[in-house]
Amino acid sequence: MKTGTTSGLIALRMENPALEFENFDHVVKHYRPRVLRFLVASLGDMDVAESLTQDCFWNAYKSRGTFRGECSVNTWLMRFAVNLVRNHVRSRLFQ
Repeated sequence: MKTGTTSGLIALRMENPALEFENFDHVVKHYRPRVLRFLVASLGDMDVAESLTQDCFWNAYKSRGTFRGECSVNTWLMRFAVNLVRNHVRSRLFQ
């Protein structure tokens, strides 16, 4: 682990982002506001955005073993969110 002015936890995450999933509650607390803001801005409906935020983190939790660390956790979560928006809009077209 790198030493210096940064805390050990931050340095550890930078070396291997997959280690961040050891405490998934922390991941949710840290990234939930960002994902929720994106979904509200994309959909304009707070209730649907809340529901899709939960779906986003549920999908991420189920898929955490496939995270390779080639991108940041934020990027990975936002990809889930984008796909959920696309699926939601697509499903609304056929109602």
